[in-house]
Amino acid sequence: MIGRTLGGYIFRRYLAAVAAFLTGLASLIFVVDFTQLNERAGDLPQFSLGLGLMLSAMRVPMVLIQVIPFVALFASMAMLIQLNRKYELVVARSVGLSAWQFLMPACLAALLFGMLTVGILNPLAAWGFARADAIEVD
Repeated sequence: MIGRTLGGYIFRRYLAAVAAFLTGLASLIFVVDFTQLNERAGDLPQFSLGLGLMLSAMRVPMVLIQVIPFVALFASMAMLIQLNRKYELVVARSVGLSAWQFLMPACLAALLFGMLTVGILNPLAAWGFARADAIEVD
């Protein structure tokens, strides 16, 4: 059985990788969406910088929902590569832990990430996208 310390360490490393990927992708999505919106609606008299920033921020969660599976995949790959580079996986295997035992904390973190995505990000994305569409139509 994996120890609490090692399990917590792997759990935190996975969540840190997820946070890094989410932050990077959300920033990229925001910049691209704002640029596209500015090109499309920048000439309208009622369009302002604040409105454009707000509309882009409201649409980011909906686009982010579509890339969440890739975030989870790339975060787990990045975490395992980092652990392997520092020989932490080699040490875990040398003390008798199976791969399934040291992957269990990452699997639990991925489960938690999925539950938070469905419970928090999905309703936020639906509300934000509907609100942004309503504002854009007006």
